[in-house]
Amino acid sequence: CALPIWFGVRVAAIVRACSDSLVADRTAKAPWWKRKAEYIEHLAGTDDPGVAVVAAADKLSNLRTCRADYATVGEALFPRFHADAGRAGTLWYYRRVSEVLSRWGVETRGLTERLTAEVQGWWGEVAAANPSIDLEAEYVASQARALAARAS
Repeated sequence: CALPIWFGVRVAAIVRACSDSLVADRTAKAPWWKRKAEYIEHLAGTDDPGVAVVAAADKLSNLRTCRADYATVGEALFPRFHADAGRAGTLWYYRRVSEVLSRWGVETRGLTERLTAEVQGWWGEVAAANPSIDLEAEYVASQARALAARAS
């Protein structure tokens, strides 16, 4: 990731740390599940509050866009991310990121509280639209799939 020099070394390091892939060719990226599982593991291990703040702000913005799109297109939203992820993977991803980032204290508290509230709100909307689906079971299955992908 080559950022113009005017952003500075610190900002460039945060951007790199908040990226799940740095390859220029999108077709050369690792599979979705592996990238996301490794990214979450990376976030869990960071000791940099700058990375936590930027990651939380980015995910909060993305999640708000997802919720707005979901209100318009419903389940047709999920294949946009990655066909292999679907609803279960997408919801798992945002929930896990929220859980990992919520361990931070005052540095990210406001952001992570809003992120967690957005995740819970979207989870409720999806559950209400799909009453026959057990989202908790999908979440557990997604966590197992991510662990297996990370190990491969």
